[in-house]
Amino acid sequence: MVTLERDILHENNLLAQRNRGYFDALNIFAVNMVSSPGSGKTTLLEQTIAGLKDQLDFYVIEGDQYTSRDSDRIRAAGSKAVQINTGKGCHLDAHMVLHALQELRPAGNSALFIENVGNLVCPAMFDLGESGRVVIFSVTEGDDKPLKYPDMFHTSQICVISKTDLLPYVNFDLEQAMENARKINPSLIFFPLSCTTGVGFRPMVCDAARRRGLKGWVINSPAGLEVRFNASETEAAAFHDEIVQSAPLHAIISGSTISRVNDEVFSSFGIRHSAGERNPEVLMPPDVALCGACRADMDDPANRRYRYPFTTCLHCGPRYSIIRSLPYDRARTTMDELATCPDCADEYNRPGDRRQHSQTNSCTTCAIPMYAYSAAGLIPEINSDQIIGLMVEMIGQGGIIALKGIGGYLLMADATNRDAINTLRNRKQRPYKPFALMYPDVSSARLDARIGLQEEQALLNAEAPVVLCRAGESPATGIHPDLIAPGLDTLGILMPYSPLFYLLMKELDRPMIATSANITGSPIIYRDDDAVRNLKNLADLIITYDREITAPQDDSVLRFTPGGQRIILRRSRGMAPCYYPNPFLNDPDSDGEPGDLLATGADLKSSFTVTSGKNLFVSQYLGNQESYDSQCAFRH
Repeated sequence: MVTLERDILHENNLLAQRNRGYFDALNIFAVNMVSSPGSGKTTLLEQTIAGLKDQLDFYVIEGDQYTSRDSDRIRAAGSKAVQINTGKGCHLDAHMVLHALQELRPAGNSALFIENVGNLVCPAMFDLGESGRVVIFSVTEGDDKPLKYPDMFHTSQICVISKTDLLPYVNFDLEQAMENARKINPSLIFFPLSCTTGVGFRPMVCDAARRRGLKGWVINSPAGLEVRFNASETEAAAFHDEIVQSAPLHAIISGSTISRVNDEVFSSFGIRHSAGERNPEVLMPPDVALCGACRADMDDPANRRYRYPFTTCLHCGPRYSIIRSLPYDRARTTMDELATCPDCADEYNRPGDRRQHSQTNSCTTCAIPMYAYSAAGLIPEINSDQIIGLMVEMIGQGGIIALKGIGGYLLMADATNRDAINTLRNRKQRPYKPFALMYPDVSSARLDARIGLQEEQALLNAEAPVVLCRAGESPATGIHPDLIAPGLDTLGILMPYSPLFYLLMKELDRPMIATSANITGSPIIYRDDDAVRNLKNLADLIITYDREITAPQDDSVLRFTPGGQRIILRRSRGMAPCYYPNPFLNDPDSDGEPGDLLATGADLKSSFTVTSGKNLFVSQYLGNQESYDSQCAFRH
């Protein structure tokens, strides 16, 4: 057996030398990637290629036992790839790589990545002629992995520790893992990687530090994000500026400081386990309007989210309105009860994916159930496309629908139908107050209103508020301003901010009245059972779905002065909760450290403000406090 193994490896090594000569002659940098299955090699390759393909030519040899899925992903990322299927074999050898090179024909001065078959032992034994070897293992595999399978680490020059964003949820000591690997290979260089690179603050900081060659760590502490590292004052200032100026999309920075601490020498840069104190100064994220990428997904017939009315990603969707507790993750939201399909789970765990760690992720396979109620009750056995068709039909007949939005239910009626508008006013007992108008897009809204650059930007931003715009002299869409906004020369306009609204407005292709669904004098209705029970006298069709709302919110409202100053008339969905630095921390008239403070708003336009630590929080608009329901909403 020993002789047979020696003969096999001897033949392999001869072919490996041939491959190495080929690489040297063409100045090809070849990397052999070894790991156990599921460590994230393919995703790491995808992101590397996507980020550097404009600077370097990439070629990939993919090793798997049976499928070609990974090579398809690599080609989609922008690299030429050859698939090697080993069948029952557990590794690539130099002969397989030689034949792959004959097919791939990589150009000179390029990079070649060899993604070996996922296996813990055999790939380490076979030299492929590579320039270097990288071992990859994830935090889910245990920090003693280097001690259990030393050959992988002994023969590698670089160690990537993946999925470090899962450190709070697994029993894994990052420093101990690196120490165990150093026992096997003292010269090993480490790169901890997070599944949320480009999304969360810690992975972004870690990536920036490694690019700058800094060593240290980053952690979520009770006071916020804390970073410690070795650097000169000039390097530290530049690093601080990059972190602040390159914050992840929709991140909220309430303040930042940089100071020197006691000297400590670090050997690498990594992400440390989050601190577990009880009262961290965590900020609740506001709801975010539908993004362009998700709109494109819903419009693509080849996409599994084609016409899916709850499409979201990291950059859009409900947050504050569905949170039960902090920190914000799926288990602490009303999405917790909804299971994800394998494809959505794969996106959630795929580094660099737009839906990586997206807590509201779902698709047509694991769809959020929808329901429609007519005057006769629940309409059985009906899918989302049929429900959208029912809504279009009802609007076409001059009916009124109650549709669940992000922060509560909206009543919707055809803004070009006088009878429908009058019916809505009569049912809601709202004879004069203006209604907001939802348009399919800004270009259609311009047919009825004067929309400048500032108004357009406000309509299209992540907050998606109602924007008061000057009405045009002759509305071209057929709306009735005298019934919609009696006696006013402005129109309150908003865009379809949720996927469901987007699909409906695309089908209707006309302006719609979109006003809060509530009983006169009471706050917006947001609970499903309340909607079915209390809106049946207001709406001809009630549409609901199984994503519970925990924080009810009306639409925010703003306007611009002739000089361009933004005036917030109602701070709510998308704008709340709002954060400011606590102004009482450094109050010269204060005796010592101030306690937490609470301020409540006026009866008619109620809200509240509370201080906690270094932050001051402003709530959403909570309505007229004369009614019992509004007082309950305030207390909630």
